[in-house]
Amino acid sequence: MHDIFSAEQQPAGAFRASAPAAFLQLLVAKAQIAAVPRIIIDGPSGSGKSTLGKYLARQLDAELVHLDNVYASWDGLADAGQRVATELLGPLSQGQVGRIRHWDWHRNKPAKWQEVSATRPVVVEGSAALNSKTAPLATLRIWVEVADEAARKNRALTQRPGGEIYAPYWEHWGAQERAHITAEKPYKLADLWVRPGVLPGEPLYTLVAGEL
Repeated sequence: MHDIFSAEQQPAGAFRASAPAAFLQLLVAKAQIAAVPRIIIDGPSGSGKSTLGKYLARQLDAELVHLDNVYASWDGLADAGQRVATELLGPLSQGQVGRIRHWDWHRNKPAKWQEVSATRPVVVEGSAALNSKTAPLATLRIWVEVADEAARKNRALTQRPGGEIYAPYWEHWGAQERAHITAEKPYKLADLWVRPGVLPGEPLYTLVAGEL
C-alpha cells in the first residue's frame, strides 16, 4: 500500500531523528511548551498511537484517555471523536472538569466516566480523536501512520491484547477510519506526522513532517 500522504501533501523541511531517544526527548520538550499540555494522537489502527500515548503520559504525568475504552461498540468511531470535544476538551478549555464516558464491551452498554482536572495534562489517543472540533482545543496534535498496510494490520491484530477479537471487524472498522480521514483530513490538522519503525533496527518512531 502506498503512503496515506503523497509527497505533495508532506510539508517541506521534514525533520528525521537519528535515534529514538533524541526524537522522544524533543517531542516531550515540545509538549511541555504549553502550561497545561492537551495532546491528541490520531491515526489508523496499528499505527502505534497507544505506545506513543503511554510514553507521553508517563513523561508528562498526564491523564491518558484511550478511545478504545470510549468507542460505543464497533460502530462508534465518529461519535467518540465528537465526544472528545463536547465531553472532555471543551469543558477543560473552560477551566472545568472534563468527563468522558467509557463503554463496557462485554455488556455492550455505557460504563464509568473518566474525569480529568483542568489543571492536569491530558493525552487523548485513538482513531478519530483529531478532527475539526477537537483540533482547536489541543495544544499539540499528532498524526501517526504506517506506510506498509500489511505491517499495520500485523501490529493491530497480533501485537496487541484482544487482536483475535478485533480480526473479524478489521474491514468494518477500517471503513469508518477511512471515512474519518476523508471527511476530517486529520493529517492536515496535525502539528506533527510520526511514523513508527516496523523492521528490526529501525528507530522506534521517526518524525516525517513538522517541527520540533
